[in-house]
Amino acid sequence: MKLKYFKENCYYELFDSIDDNIDRYTSQDSSWLASFFDKKEFAKESSINAVLPELYGDRFENDLVNVRLIYDSLKDVITPKQASNELLWSYLTHFRYWNYTVNRWSTDKMTASSIRTRFFCGNTKSGKADRIGLLRNSISRLFWLGYLSYKEDYRNKYELTELLLSKSDLCLSIIERNFSMNKSITCGILLGIKQYQEEKETEIGENEWRSLCRYLNRYGAVAMLDNMSEEEIEQLSYDYLTKKQ
Repeated sequence: MKLKYFKENCYYELFDSIDDNIDRYTSQDSSWLASFFDKKEFAKESSINAVLPELYGDRFENDLVNVRLIYDSLKDVITPKQASNELLWSYLTHFRYWNYTVNRWSTDKMTASSIRTRFFCGNTKSGKADRIGLLRNSISRLFWLGYLSYKEDYRNKYELTELLLSKSDLCLSIIERNFSMNKSITCGILLGIKQYQEEKETEIGENEWRSLCRYLNRYGAVAMLDNMSEEEIEQLSYDYLTKKQ
């Protein structure tokens, strides 16, 4: 099927009405959306042909299987540029994945800010979401977590994804840094952690990975991390963890 996305004017109308609809974003019933648009054509059909999967669970522990489902279904049919369009992801969270998004992220005290984050892509209305917006939207985050950690040449192509999602704090520490949308940097960090853990036969703790990510953030302020290879980032991460001991 061809993926759909919001028309810009309809998207803006829905976005600007968040405060009036807060209570509706905790409901399992999304039928109010049709009446909200009052029979207007609110979506367009894209050229992207994809079979969208069912998603499972409402906890962080289910994210790995859902990342695999979403990324496997979209990785060969959507470009990073197309995957940066908030009109697409916002449409998916409001229609195809309304129940998943409600179950995964809604609470009894849903706020306008959390709706902008999980059902839309943050506070912007540009049609092109920012880095944090893409990594927090209920569905786009699944795609981008896969994109940033998938290794085509590995036997287990999601080996680094499994490491990234092994701890919620580890995932947040990596993906919410300034460098997080660079696949080589993200994979390099994960490979450095993997190498260290295998060598020491132990898992690094929360203080260690947070310290590593802060170090790389500071390092990136004086050196161009974006110009470094995955192997160089891996070595830099491994060396830092080793010297911390």
